[in-house]
Amino acid sequence: MGREETLLDAIGSVNRTDKLHLAIGTTSHGAIVEPGIVTHQGSGDTALASAEMEVSERIASLLTDCGIETRAVLQCEKEAMLWRKLIINCAINPLTAIFGVQNGYIFRDQPQGLREISARVARETFAVSDAVPGVHNAFASEEDAVAAVLRVSEMTQANTSSMLTDILKRKQTEIESINGWVCSMAKRRGCDAPLNQKLCEMIRNIEASQEMNDCLHQLHSEVSTLKHVQELLDVSEPFR
Repeated sequence: MGREETLLDAIGSVNRTDKLHLAIGTTSHGAIVEPGIVTHQGSGDTALASAEMEVSERIASLLTDCGIETRAVLQCEKEAMLWRKLIINCAINPLTAIFGVQNGYIFRDQPQGLREISARVARETFAVSDAVPGVHNAFASEEDAVAAVLRVSEMTQANTSSMLTDILKRKQTEIESINGWVCSMAKRRGCDAPLNQKLCEMIRNIEASQEMNDCLHQLHSEVSTLKHVQELLDVSEPFR
């Protein structure tokens, strides 16, 4: 989240009405990106929005013609579109990175408890989105949010998430712009997001490790896995 503002700053836009030249999109397709190579790992939904619906429809049509089915979204629905993607990322990416597993392990509940943790993260993040003005229900309900997370986990089950990929490559992850963003929005709106905070803490600890491979080895051990499952299940759900 926040990439639209960053991009506008980078291109030197002074008048924020210039956003009509910028189309913002999301996708839940799974892919591994390497220099000159993109390996498709799972299908998903793709949507985009811009200030002019005609522009959105034109770009969506071009992508669809190329084999990436895309739908155009009204500008007033843009924030909900972004939050839908954010909720899914929050409930999948950090868990795959912490436990060192592909997306499908959440759907299959391996290790046991992982699916429940993911569902709790989805519910918590949905509650935060519901408190943000202009979002207008990213999902119809928190259970719809959980269902969407599980659907993406199943459809992209062979995919290695970008966060786990970053951990394996000993690179800084996007935890601050995913779960970290939710924590900052929760604080701003007077909400609690303890699970998102805990996930941020765990990923930061991995990033801070001087011996990333040793840290990953510990994460993959059975004892450590059970410890992390219980640690996350013990986090209290926010009061609603």
